[in-house]
Amino acid sequence: MSNDLILFYIEGPDGDETARELFDLLRAEFGIRPERMDRETRRRADPAGSATPVAVTALIIAIPATALAASDPSEHVGLREKLEKVTDWAKKKTVQSPEERVAVQTPGGQPQPLSAIDVAEWLAALS
Repeated sequence: MSNDLILFYIEGPDGDETARELFDLLRAEFGIRPERMDRETRRRADPAGSATPVAVTALIIAIPATALAASDPSEHVGLREKLEKVTDWAKKKTVQSPEERVAVQTPGGQPQPLSAIDVAEWLAALS
């Protein structure tokens, strides 16, 4: 995989729908079309506590880091607002569907929950 990609990891029983929501949000906010890198279905313990494993969709979508990098410092305010919309969506998703997991990995960084990422750190990683 290229080192200049921002990777989004989506996992959960409704992973396809979560990925579609994130895909649409990224396209609406940044005017980019994320690329699907990988998709698989696996099983994990039922989050409701049942002993029966449930099918989980796991996907990776990617966007070029340059799509989120502000070339001019005056663009940072608008970029910050857009990134905040993405993290706010992830926070709401975490509350509404705790069984869904969405993580983000900036180039050279480690995956971390999208709902917990600090926008200022995200901006610094993209600079």
